[in-house]
Amino acid sequence: MYPHATHDGDGRPLDGAHSYVLHSDAAQIPPVDGFWSLTIMNERHLFADNPLNRYAIGDRSGMRTNPDGSLDITLQTPPTSASR
Repeated sequence: MYPHATHDGDGRPLDGAHSYVLHSDAAQIPPVDGFWSLTIMNERHLFADNPLNRYAIGDRSGMRTNPDGSLDITLQTPPTSASR
């Protein structure tokens, strides 16, 4: 399955001038009996250039969950040093 998003939760086109948080409640984090990843792509559906040369993040990226078990992934450009 390869769902994609082009608009935010308010229906506005995604824009690199804004930051976004993808939040998953603990019970909604994708199961890892396979794998999942979130990939950043440009308008031509190619990997989007970015200063970190990071193109995907997923269940094998060593992310930390929040104290309640939920997961927040912040998407922004350019990434801050805190998100490296």
